[in-house]
This record gives sequence, structure tokens and C-alpha cells, in this order.
Amino acid sequence: MSGKRLPYARVGIVGAGQLGLMLCDAARRLGIATCVLDADPASPAFARADDTIIGDRFDPKALRKLAAASDVITFEIEHADTETLADLQESGTAVRPSATVLDTVRDKWCQRAALERAGVPGPNAILWSGEGDDRSPLDAPLDPPFVQKLRFGGYDGRGVKIIRSTEEKPLRGASLVEELVNIRCEVAVLVARTPSGEERSYPPVRMEFDPAANICTRCLLPAGLEDDVAKRCRSVAIEAVRALGAVGICAVELFVTGDGRVLVNELAPRPHNSGHLTIEASATGQFEQHLRAILDLPLGSVEGVRPSVMVNVLGGEPAGSPLVRGYEEVLALPEAHLHLYDKRPSKPGRKMGHLTVCAGRIEEAIEIADRAEALFRVSG
Repeated sequence: MSGKRLPYARVGIVGAGQLGLMLCDAARRLGIATCVLDADPASPAFARADDTIIGDRFDPKALRKLAAASDVITFEIEHADTETLADLQESGTAVRPSATVLDTVRDKWCQRAALERAGVPGPNAILWSGEGDDRSPLDAPLDPPFVQKLRFGGYDGRGVKIIRSTEEKPLRGASLVEELVNIRCEVAVLVARTPSGEERSYPPVRMEFDPAANICTRCLLPAGLEDDVAKRCRSVAIEAVRALGAVGICAVELFVTGDGRVLVNELAPRPHNSGHLTIEASATGQFEQHLRAILDLPLGSVEGVRPSVMVNVLGGEPAGSPLVRGYEEVLALPEAHLHLYDKRPSKPGRKMGHLTVCAGRIEEAIEIADRAEALFRVSG
């Protein structure tokens, strides 16, 4: 048995939001040092990392400085300068997931095309220029209703719109147009892959969304699927991640249709909102698993330990310095685990934290989560 000095490794993280914050917390428990890169020194992860670099994710100098301070570079957001990252890979820096994966995923059309080439099922999609102006008639290649997704920049519900009539104004910009699928439910499956080829998939998590903001509000484990459907979700998710060649944690968002099909909506090659409940609900949380995977360490167990509900804590009106209501009342609830991200300011719809409730039955977890949601508020 060979010994290892601590810190065991240095992980550079591109982005310093809440995902970076929770990666730093998991790294510290494992004796791993972290360095985060972000343009905003008030970003949450700056207070948790061992080292910090103030710089833009698209600044080659900042990325090279991060590479010099790291054994492995990873991401909490996939939007970064992939040209520089590819150069760093060529010169020997470990970038996980790779610049190629980031390039593919952040262009939703390229992502869809890569999945189709690999035979991974998804909604029918057509490329659309999105050109024209607000006075022009709708020139989409499908008749409404359909789903429009901007090729670039979409995140947390932004860049996606359901077009239900020819009178409705579409989003401006290059897009893909997808059939409007008859969705029974939306689920996510986390897949962990190491450079040496070890793979594990977590049980599906059901996602619930605010229909107006198109942002995830809750995640439930178990997802309430039949065993064969849950098994198919995990199988399709692994196929999708293999098709892209992603390493680390990759979240695969799936549609389960009314006629029983499992279709890939999109992928995120990083820790993901749908995996937050794994911190308490699974033997190995997604942030620790991501670190294990990118460092080519043995992967941990992925099975759900207890039924759980995760509630996103979104900022309310008005905006301003965060004011928390119901803090002590929520902490008094059984099996309620509160995570606050120390984001400033609070803004309507901004993710300010999350709350996970674990219980013996999913019905009990939902009941406690309902009470917590009614009690807890963050606003300005």
C-alpha cells in the first residue's frame, strides 16, 4: 500500500456559484485542494475554496493561471473558452470533461445531432435559423405547437419557449425546433464515468417545474416509475453519456412520454440541480462522486438510501440584501436539511439555496417538504 500526502490533488473549478461551493465542501472532506475561477469575487465558492482567481471564464490568461494551480480542471458551468481549454489539454493539462464535450453540449443542435448519430432516442428536432424580425410571419419548419430552444446560452429555463400559435413571437437567434412531446413526467439520471471506464448511474429523480419560469422547483426520489421504465431511464442515460464521451458526473434530463417512451431532453456534463438530494439521500453525493470520477478514483455507491424531496429555495419579491423568514421553524422540522448559498443580492427567481427532506416514505417526505416550503422565504 502506497501512502498519499494531503492534499491528495488540486482541482481547478471553472465557475464559483453554488455548484462550485458544494464541490469545494466535498473536496475538503476528501483532502483535496480547490482553486476556483470566476469574474465576480462575491461568488459563493470564493469563501470555500483553498485558492481563488478573479477572471472571466473566456479569458485565456485566467484559464492558464488556473491550469498552473491545478492537477485537473473541471466545471460548474459549461460555458467557457474551449479553444484555450483544448490547447491546455494538448499541453498535458487534464480537463474533465473535455473541451470537446463542452463544445458539443453547449450547442444544443450539436448535442442533439451527436445523440442521434449514436442512436440515443430524443424528440424529433429540426435546425432553425431564427432570423427575421418581430414583424415577419413565423417561418419555423414545424407548425405550432412546438418547442423552440436557442442553440447557445440557454440555462435555468432561459432560452426555451413553447410556441403554441403562429401569432406568438419566437425567441430571436439560431435555434432547434422540437416536437411538443406528450410528457407523462420529466426525470433526471446522474451518470458517473471515470477516465479508466468505470460507470455508475443513480436512480431516476422526478423533476417538477414552475410552468411560467420553466425552472425546476422540486425533485423527488424515488421518481414513482415502474421498475422497467426506471431501468430503461438508466440505460438510456448511460448510452447518452457514452455517446458524448463525458467524464465526471453528467446529468441526463429525460422525458417519459404518455405512450411509455424514454427520450433524452438534454445533458449537463457537471453536477446538477436534480442531484442535490443525493448529498443526504444517497450513500455518495453527486459532488463527491464528481471528484472521484474526474480524479479516476473508485466510484462510490449510487443507490438511494431513503425517500427524499429536494425543494429549490428561490428568491422572492423584493430584490435586495437577503432577508430570511422561517429559518428556525424549518430547522425544527424532522429530517429537514437546509443549504443556503450565501448569494447576494436576493432576486426574484434566483436560486438562493435548497432544502432536502428525507423520510421513511415518499408521502411523508412530501408532507414535510410542503410544510417547509410554506414556512421558509428568502427575499430582499
